[in-house]
Amino acid sequence: KSSANEMSASTEPSRVKFPSLSLISSSDLPPKNGEFILKLVNKCEGFCLGLLGHLLKPHLEDSQYKLAVINPSIIDNLYANESQTVFVLHSEGRLRIWLPSEAQLIPHPHSYALNDAGIVQKVTFESEELTEIYQKSCKELSEALSGASLDGPLIGSLSKLWVPVIESGRKITYYNNCEKWFIKASNRNSDGYTLPTFEDEESPVYWSQLNPQDVETVIGKNALKFDPEYVKRSFRLSSCLRLKKDDSLVCWAMTHWDLAISSIHTVDGHRRKGYAKAVLVSLMEKLVELMRSRGVPEEKIWLHADIESYNQVSMTFFKSCGFEKALENLWIKTEEM
Repeated sequence: KSSANEMSASTEPSRVKFPSLSLISSSDLPPKNGEFILKLVNKCEGFCLGLLGHLLKPHLEDSQYKLAVINPSIIDNLYANESQTVFVLHSEGRLRIWLPSEAQLIPHPHSYALNDAGIVQKVTFESEELTEIYQKSCKELSEALSGASLDGPLIGSLSKLWVPVIESGRKITYYNNCEKWFIKASNRNSDGYTLPTFEDEESPVYWSQLNPQDVETVIGKNALKFDPEYVKRSFRLSSCLRLKKDDSLVCWAMTHWDLAISSIHTVDGHRRKGYAKAVLVSLMEKLVELMRSRGVPEEKIWLHADIESYNQVSMTFFKSCGFEKALENLWIKTEEM
């Protein structure tokens, strides 16, 4: 395994190649067609969160990636054919791989066989029907990757289901276990919580959002050292609290490229004051508003976060805010063999 500092390394997009796939520029992404978004959330519920975030995020910022699919007709005909593997490739070489069958497979009992390094070697389902779906999906993904070069990109939020396929013919150089936690938007206020305004004179803090001057502070407090440019763009949808006396950061959170909530942190001396929950709820409201604006009904909106498997503090915090563990996923890097 490599150190977390490798997260800061960028990769030239030219080193990630899919010779057999069609590329669709982000200017032609499905959000222009609200029917696709509705079809996606109706079919996959909370299991399409990563892809849904990627489809919505370009509307917050300049285009920074392309979407590659085996058959571009997926945009108009989700589930209408066999070829459904979706790849999202960022300009700096980050990669997201998603298959709609994840929504069919993940909720059902399955087990993983690991090697001595803790890397998934085999996935087993109890049901014959699910085993057939899984094997079919593995074959499709393998065919999609045939002739592709994945030398160096950070593959983010990858379902553990696909590790045996990704590893075939490749060496895994970075392997970070995470858990996906999510909450249905309609349940986000189930505890009756009211977001504080912090407008009274006695309050030492005020609401703000992260800006480019905060990049160094955020990276310095984060366990994984993300690339500064990536962090800066992740500020486009963020919430934070600052001290009134000097505008310094007290508590903050941002969003990843797939709109996963990220990097919640409260600085020493300001903890146990409810700031983290306030910032989380504030960011959740911004995410709900974005998805509503793109035509996603609130009853179909899910909010999510990827948490490293060792980070019990974050898991306890998200659980206290109504989130539930949904699945296990990975952040990995590979080299061609």
